[in-house]
Amino acid sequence: VTRPKAEGAESELASIHNDALTAAGFDGTMTQQGALDLAQKDAAGLSDQAEEQQRQANAAYSLALENVGAAEAQAEQAGALVKKAETAGDEEGKTAFMGQAAQARQDSREANARAKAAFGTARALDSARTATAQLATKAHALSITLSKAMDAKDTSATTDALKQLKGRLDERNGPDGQVDEAERLRRTATAAAQEATRKLNTANAQREDENALSDRIGRKKNDMASAK
Repeated sequence: VTRPKAEGAESELASIHNDALTAAGFDGTMTQQGALDLAQKDAAGLSDQAEEQQRQANAAYSLALENVGAAEAQAEQAGALVKKAETAGDEEGKTAFMGQAAQARQDSREANARAKAAFGTARALDSARTATAQLATKAHALSITLSKAMDAKDTSATTDALKQLKGRLDERNGPDGQVDEAERLRRTATAAAQEATRKLNTANAQREDENALSDRIGRKKNDMASAK
């Protein structure tokens, strides 16, 4: 007699569980434990993703600082070479020093461009990490809420938590889940175009500086020739 009653209770409990899952929008293959596993896996995955984004952001910041130092060093070297060119005693020496100075300036520009690109990447990764960490916090809280509701056999609270989980999973896996990636790609393309324009403007400005320095050296050479 006891066994039929136990089976009846188990059947009723399973029906309640299935009602909660169905109400939340899950299909008949999902179980509450399976849903809880998905919630916990989602939270863990987001946490791991945030940590990886932080690691990549730190690496990008380090790369930016490294290239800033290289740009400054090359700029200083270019200045020193120009001074040598100004005081060189022959035309061949002036030309050689100016060629070296031009190369140092080019190296400085390239290092500066790398620093800017790395810094922009670091900031983007940092922003992404913040957003991912917030999602991870919400997902972790949801998994705890679902677990407690299940343990308490609170059908209403379980259903609410399952609905939130279903919404989160649909957002991540459905067509809308691709919106963020598409937007990221669009912004990356836009940033690349802006960076290319900035590099061109900077290069043009620095070429004008180099031309001005060449003119100064030419005038000084003429003055020295006239003095003779």
